Amino acid sequence: MGFLFSKLWSLFTNEEHKVIIVGLDNAGKTTILYQFLMNEVVHTSPTIGSNVEEVIWKNIRFLMWDIGGQESLRSAWNTYYTNAEFVILVVDSCDRERLSITKQELYTMLAHEFVFAEGKIGQFTLNLINKFHRNVNNLDNCVIFGKNSDRPSEEVQEVLYIAGCDHPRNSKVQCTYTKVDQAARTYSIIIAKPSWMWGAESGSNENGVCIGNEAVFSKMLSQQENEEKLLGCDIVRLALERSATAKEAKDIIIKLLETVGVGGRVSDEPLLSYLKYDNSFLISDKTEAWIVETAGQFWATQRVTSGLRNLSNILTIGTDYDELAEGTKEHAEKYGWWDPAEGEFHFAKSFCQTYSEVEKMDKFTHSRYASGREMLEEFSKDKRFCVADMISILKDEPSGINMKGVFRTMSSHVSFIRPPGSPLASCHWLTGTPDPVFSIFKPFVFTDGANIGASTKSPNFGSEDPAKCIPRFRRRVDRSTPLFEEHERVYLSCGTKGRESDKWLKEMNTLQAGIIRETEDFINDPEKLQLNKGTKKTLFRMAVHKEMVLYSKRTGSTYV
Repeated sequence: MGFLFSKLWSLFTNEEHKVIIVGLDNAGKTTILYQFLMNEVVHTSPTIGSNVEEVIWKNIRFLMWDIGGQESLRSAWNTYYTNAEFVILVVDSCDRERLSITKQELYTMLAHEFVFAEGKIGQFTLNLINKFHRNVNNLDNCVIFGKNSDRPSEEVQEVLYIAGCDHPRNSKVQCTYTKVDQAARTYSIIIAKPSWMWGAESGSNENGVCIGNEAVFSKMLSQQENEEKLLGCDIVRLALERSATAKEAKDIIIKLLETVGVGGRVSDEPLLSYLKYDNSFLISDKTEAWIVETAGQFWATQRVTSGLRNLSNILTIGTDYDELAEGTKEHAEKYGWWDPAEGEFHFAKSFCQTYSEVEKMDKFTHSRYASGREMLEEFSKDKRFCVADMISILKDEPSGINMKGVFRTMSSHVSFIRPPGSPLASCHWLTGTPDPVFSIFKPFVFTDGANIGASTKSPNFGSEDPAKCIPRFRRRVDRSTPLFEEHERVYLSCGTKGRESDKWLKEMNTLQAGIIRETEDFINDPEKLQLNKGTKKTLFRMAVHKEMVLYSKRTGSTYV
């Protein structure tokens, strides 16, 4: 690009020359302007109105105008053409959905009298194609992890970042109900968690390990007492804090299942005190994934090295297990759930409460599993699966993946994990709010000193917390995070159907598209990652700020 501009600028005299930079919002205009001015990449915010800077090159002075590209501002572009000698139209080649709009704006610009007037700037109009690199964000040697947290509809979810640290020898860590031995060192983690418990529904660590917990219902539930031990969510957090790989996380989960066990209330809502379930875990890292499915004290594992895999409230490991807990087959045979004379041992068919023929899984009562798999296959068939595709699947309502009702999707999480040795950043996207259709997936990148702010953190009730007082859960407290509170205020006022809902959804989609474009532009550029370390630390926090500003405009409140 520098060579191109050297050639063009050689046509100018030593006088000051007016240059106009236009393009749709988020095309990269302001970034280009300040790259010329400062010879470095800086992180920018959307331009409202215009920026103007003087750039001097070999004693030639250029007055460069960067014009805002939002739809409401484009009609004013022509007011800047007067006395201009050079127009640069910046095109985001990866924003395919709006290329037709860019084309129309180009035609409108070229038809303007100042652009083609004799002696004016017609011979110096440049179309600059920007952001070629975004196509790396697909399936090529990468792993994309997605998880909806389907929980009681009144439960608040937090998003927390916990930095890694060293711990004293022989120390203990307090989980939701019980203490376990603490590791000598824990890794940094980003987690989505029910606010009343210690553990996490899903999360990722600095090593690229991602884990999600899913409730499953086995025949063993009738044989279990609900003694307070570890929750499945506690196990997710413990494994994330202690694992460098998916395999290591799998081994930690199995050890905790066997040495400590699972038990205790899984909801703080009084009407759900009866609820209990077994756990399944989806674990991935940069190269592979593991499934761990449990039925009481019994478990099975399955390794996944390529392709796709999903879970959804049902045991899915059949005869193709990699590991099996000791005594699993014997227990199934004892209770008549498996007859060795009828064929190979099938973990799911033996232990699942409602399992029918695995060959008919697409007709299974739990259609969410089949629908999820079908959508994964459809979106990934051309090997171009990306973060936006995973978000689309998590938003799907007809399949029930985006759950509504007494239990609903209270938070969502997507992680894009780079292959080993990549100089580019992995990125984790979390909502911290219910209903992914009406939520913003906000980006997080692991880096020293990361700061996600306090807007996704619930109040701390200390020793007075009803989840900690014995007997537990005798009173309710408001655990709303600032983000949850603002989101619910708009969600209830606008609803999910009707004119106001449509307007809100359009605003949310516009904001989400802009955040994704800006973030991918940043994380796919090694130079920006190196130069803008401050941006890495606050990516999530800045996205939360934009979301809160949008909500405040909707409710008429003030947010700073």
